[in-house]
Amino acid sequence: MKEPIDECVSVLLLSRVKKNPVPWMMEWRGRRYQFTECGLQYQTHVGNMLLQWFTVVSTGACFTLQLNTDSLQWTLIDIETL
Repeated sequence: MKEPIDECVSVLLLSRVKKNPVPWMMEWRGRRYQFTECGLQYQTHVGNMLLQWFTVVSTGACFTLQLNTDSLQWTLIDIETL
């Protein structure tokens, strides 16, 4: 079941040669989550603002992250336990 969160988080990106950067690790509520898989990635626009969306998997959970490319702020949108 998905649980809405909508909180700011800290994210580390993994940048690879000839591939798009992907979230690698997140810190949320004092805990670190290392991602084992990055699934769906897409972009949306809200006016002139570009938002990047990522669905990532860590042990026992799937997270939806949003990156506001104007402010470079990461938001944890929701969590789904596996």
